Amino acid sequence: MNKFQGPGDPGYCHVSDAVQGLVCKARSGRPIERAKAWIRDNRYSLRKLEIERLSGKKLPMDQCYINLAIVEQQRSISQSDKTKTAFEYSPFSLQTRLNLMAPGEETEANLPNIFEPREKRNGQRMTPNRILIRGRAGVGKTTLCKKIVYEFTYGKMWHSLFEHVLWVPLRKLKLKERKKIAGYNFGHMFCHEFFSQIPSTAEMEELSNALWRTLGDGDNTKTLFLLDGLDEVSQDVNGDMRDFLEELLNQPNVIVTSRPNAISTAFLRQPFDLELETIGFYPKQVTSYIETAFTEIETGQMDSQAVNNIESFLETRQLMQDLVRIPIQLDALCYTWHEFQRKTDAVPETMTGVYTAMELSLWKKDVVNLGRRTEVEIEFASDGTIRKLVKLEAEALQLVAFTGMYNDIIDFAPQHRDTIFEHVDSNCLDDQWLGRVSFLRTSDSSSDNRNRDYHFLHLTFQEYFAALHFVRKWKADEDLEFSNLATGEKIRISPAEFLGINKYSARYDIVWRFVAGLLDLNGGPKEPERFFRALDQKPLDLLGIAHQRIVMNCLSEIQSEFSLRSKIESHLSKWLAFQCKTILEQDQRLLKESIITLASEIEFPENALTGLLKENDEKVMTVALLSVKKRHQIQSQIMEIATSLLQRTKSSDVAISMFTFLRRQRENLSEESLDLMVLHLQNPDRGVRLSAADTIRGFALPDRTCRKVIETGVIQRRRDNRFEGFEGMALSDQSMSKETLTDLIASLESPDKNIRRVASDVLSHRSDFLPEEVTSIMAKIEHQDSDVRWCSFNALRGQSHSSGMFTGLLWPEVNGSSKKISNCALEVLYQLSNSSEDLLERIIVELLPHRSCWHILKSYCNRSRLSKKALNALETHLGSPDYGLRCAAINILAGQPDLSFSILNRIVEQLEDGTSKVRTAAVYAIRRQPRLPIETALEIARRFKNDKLPSKIVLQIFEHQSNSPKEVLVQIARCIEDQDVSIRSAAIRALSGQSNLSDLPEIHEKVIAYIEDSDAEVREAAIQAVSVGRPSMSDATFDTIATRMDDTNEKVRLAVVQVLGQKETLCFDIVNTLADLMNDTDEKVRWATLKVLADQSTWPGAIRHKIASKVYCPLAFRGVSFDWMFNKLVKREEFHLNFLLGGLAKQILRLLLLRTSRMHLAWYIHNDMSYVERSDGSKAPLPCAGADIELGMMSAREEAGIPPVAVLYS
Repeated sequence: MNKFQGPGDPGYCHVSDAVQGLVCKARSGRPIERAKAWIRDNRYSLRKLEIERLSGKKLPMDQCYINLAIVEQQRSISQSDKTKTAFEYSPFSLQTRLNLMAPGEETEANLPNIFEPREKRNGQRMTPNRILIRGRAGVGKTTLCKKIVYEFTYGKMWHSLFEHVLWVPLRKLKLKERKKIAGYNFGHMFCHEFFSQIPSTAEMEELSNALWRTLGDGDNTKTLFLLDGLDEVSQDVNGDMRDFLEELLNQPNVIVTSRPNAISTAFLRQPFDLELETIGFYPKQVTSYIETAFTEIETGQMDSQAVNNIESFLETRQLMQDLVRIPIQLDALCYTWHEFQRKTDAVPETMTGVYTAMELSLWKKDVVNLGRRTEVEIEFASDGTIRKLVKLEAEALQLVAFTGMYNDIIDFAPQHRDTIFEHVDSNCLDDQWLGRVSFLRTSDSSSDNRNRDYHFLHLTFQEYFAALHFVRKWKADEDLEFSNLATGEKIRISPAEFLGINKYSARYDIVWRFVAGLLDLNGGPKEPERFFRALDQKPLDLLGIAHQRIVMNCLSEIQSEFSLRSKIESHLSKWLAFQCKTILEQDQRLLKESIITLASEIEFPENALTGLLKENDEKVMTVALLSVKKRHQIQSQIMEIATSLLQRTKSSDVAISMFTFLRRQRENLSEESLDLMVLHLQNPDRGVRLSAADTIRGFALPDRTCRKVIETGVIQRRRDNRFEGFEGMALSDQSMSKETLTDLIASLESPDKNIRRVASDVLSHRSDFLPEEVTSIMAKIEHQDSDVRWCSFNALRGQSHSSGMFTGLLWPEVNGSSKKISNCALEVLYQLSNSSEDLLERIIVELLPHRSCWHILKSYCNRSRLSKKALNALETHLGSPDYGLRCAAINILAGQPDLSFSILNRIVEQLEDGTSKVRTAAVYAIRRQPRLPIETALEIARRFKNDKLPSKIVLQIFEHQSNSPKEVLVQIARCIEDQDVSIRSAAIRALSGQSNLSDLPEIHEKVIAYIEDSDAEVREAAIQAVSVGRPSMSDATFDTIATRMDDTNEKVRLAVVQVLGQKETLCFDIVNTLADLMNDTDEKVRWATLKVLADQSTWPGAIRHKIASKVYCPLAFRGVSFDWMFNKLVKREEFHLNFLLGGLAKQILRLLLLRTSRMHLAWYIHNDMSYVERSDGSKAPLPCAGADIELGMMSAREEAGIPPVAVLYS
């Protein structure tokens, strides 16, 4: 090639092209290239990657949305953010149960970026290679896998990271023919998964081995495994296949998908680097999907009327808005919409109505798939005709769904179906029809029908079909007959009895909603009444909240009027009043973001709520309204009640609470309501004014109201010149008229100081000035009146886009004669500067010697990283003879992390300064350093050893260091023997934070001896030094600490209890002594003791009741502490045995019912057996004297003033 003149030479180009062609040809003949081509053309062909809708149409892959949420990141919302949060779902809502809450933007993970470096919780950065992605059924895990394969194969995603992406459905490892292969390995799997259709065995093995070789030594492989469905295989493999699965899961580069809460960690030798979760569509994506669904692929023509109609339908139905964020639900609704359009009077109002319509629409399609009718024949068939044609299949599906709900099964394997189909018509025993109905999906469409596992489109479809089965038996007065799939036992039970013993099970929550709705739709007026009367019969929840919840959830699915509605709603209203009054008893402060009552749930009937709001006192009304605030949508009638309450209340707490509530309203309020809020800007209570302003700014105000806000501020300031108004906040970026803005700018020069100040405050909150408006304000900066200048500076705070226009005018004022104007000018410059580093550098270099800017400059330097030039200037100032300047320089440097060794040494020199202010500033600056360089730490220790530094200064510095050199610790240890108690305790505290203390046994043993010191402060410090963060603490040290449980000092006792809490299992003697500390005089000791006991895996039987009587009745505790304790204790065996059956519950019944508002908890008696139902399921029942317990609880309820559980009980 060097014979040519260069790359541009025609001969060079010709030869180069020929060489490249030969290389490509050679490569294409390599086994690995042939393997890649085969996989692309056969396993990853565009046809196989298509997404099929329920309609049978194909969804283009580029229109698939995959949303990922980072599971490990916890959302953190500041107080100001909370006011902007649109809504929260109740923990008991259907939305929460279906995991429909979208994460905040900060938790969203973009699919192409999931392998990029990210920060872990501990602040360290890592590059994820092993990723777990969870997702519920129907949310799109299979689509996600196809999307990944598509983007890698036909796009450019991850090409720089991987050479191969291999999609492996893990469920296939369960196939019998594979499990029979001894020593199953990657070669076997590659043959089965990718090359099984190659006719030549030799060719198949060659390509498989070529792919196997790409794995290399493991760590350096550029192969990514996409392992789909860990939940489907983790419990069903053993022997050689289990060993292979373990090897597969522990590959260096993997993405593993699974359903939530179905992960077995037994296979994992190394944890996942990152855990993500697939979530449903975002609202905008719902709109895009609808538009795509109603667009003809061939013509590109969109049915705009259908799109508008379906969006209008969703807009007024919050539950459906949330349900259609699940992809399969939205697909079903779009497919069904044509039926809604054909039947103009059939647009449903309830969840049951929507599912019934979807069911009929899909059966209509399936009638054709099953060969019962042609498309033409079925087009205008009646609903009754369709149901008759699929009667056998529908009843079989219903039994499958119901049996699955009973057995907690969502994937139906062949052996499950064999057992279930023993109860169905013989014509449905053949599995062939299962693959032809729209309601079922299989994870493995490649296997024959017989060997497939099936699941419903979504769990809610299984719950709907289970409800259909129950309703059919209920209406026919026939027993339910089904099997226990684990034992094979055949069960026969009446629907009423089954309802009685399962109505409080969280598993059946949605089933009972569907049952009520189906009885309303198809059962006639008497069936809903019969159902609600059955709900209100024994067994009844002895606590009560869970019963009210199931009643109101079922009532929300009833659209027709029936005779019991008003009675039930009145009863629910009484329960809500009881909850609100109990909340007030516990905490009179109403400003609580977390108030939860029955009314927090959208299912709570509006009549029951408005009835309460019209009759009770304003504090009860306030609690009820604050709990309603969590709803997504709030009815206009309730908003009017809130406004009325705001108008008449005299209570600041109530007013602030109402503003918090009104902030939820998205629609504009009436001008009268806005005027009412404006009046509260004059309220004498600062909190009310602030809350009013924060609420007002969320509305689009008419210009008349904007002027009224301004006038209100001026009037109030004239009455009291110290009045703090919030007009600027209230009018933040409101769309004011040009005339109003012009008047405000002119008011900066008003002779009335009050008018100037209000105008400046309002303008400072705006960021949208036009150039001529900025020019007009700038002209006032040179005004002779200093207050006019200050108001003008202040008015420019929000104009970052125009900062270059007036920086030159503001700079001279930073060093002006007026401290007030100087500070304001610096604040404004800092806020508007495009580079805060450059600005601070200029100030430090040019103006630091002028004292006027020291204080404010320190606060800004704490927020910004200084340039090297600024740091050098400050280091120079450390040598100034002016101690004030030295102090200022040190204080500014204190806000800078990771100072250089040179600067730190100059600061260390200041520790010997003759001025106490300089010494104090130096200690503070050194303590602020997260980690001192070893050289600096040794220098401080050297000065201390030579008696140049006092003990207190050295100990203050090293108390905040965690990994000091041994030489330093030796010097600190010298102080332990000091006669001064404060020095001894400070020395031990300094040692307690050292992570390497255990590596220095001579110092460690020395500290242990001081656990018995005569001074309590020293004893406390010694206990913490040898225990906190020391997992390797010896038994002898532990026992020494335990002997101080009866110490005379409460802080020492607290330290001891905290140490004891580090052990999962304590001996009987220690637990027995701890039980006595539950009566300690100090609240912190009692609380710590309760926490330790709550965390113990078992309580000794001899003192179990003694502990339970205290732990479960901590009347001295309120709020979060009790909530935390109760959530821990409710899962213990003793909760059922000692607290409920032992009679302790009756002692704090009102408090207990308040806590059960936040959790699913039901307790009932059936056939002299006691049952407890929680959200995570029920525990084994315990025998009891049922009648005595029910009578005792009834008496306790009456004594506590608690409403009866059931209004219809007879």
